Order: sequence, then C-alpha cells, then structure tokens
Amino acid sequence: MSARYAPWRTIYTRFRRWVLDRTFTRMPPAQAMRDAIGDGWLVSVDSTVPRAHQHAVGAREEGQGGATKCVITPLDAPQAH
Repeated sequence: MSARYAPWRTIYTRFRRWVLDRTFTRMPPAQAMRDAIGDGWLVSVDSTVPRAHQHAVGAREEGQGGATKCVITPLDAPQAH
C-alpha cells in the first residue's frame, strides 16, 4: 500500500468495521432514494480529521472543555451556484 495512505492496519480495521456494520450494503439504497428526490448532496463516508499539535495557535488550555461532536446536515433545498 502506498505510504501516502494510512497504515494498512488502520485501513483494514476501518474497512472491516464498515463490512460488519453493513455500511456498504446500506449506501446504494440510500443514494438511490436521495437521487429519486433530487438531492445531489455529497458527503464523505469517512470524515476522519487529523489532530493539530497541542501548541498550535488557538489551542485550548487544560481544563477548558473536551471533545465536541459536530453534526453537519444537508440543506433542505439545493442551492444554485
């Protein structure tokens, strides 16, 4: 596997998790339903984000919060560009 990707074990673990939770089985029907209603919104299956170093600009000091969860949802109607 190319060095530009994550370590092979990480990729295998993620792929196996998606197989076991039937992610790949659920995607085509969900996409077909969205296509039928005209929803052209695209999303990445894997939204893994690399962490910044603790000394990065704007890093929180100790004791000022923890992990947060951000949920992004598509708009009700497609926007014209």
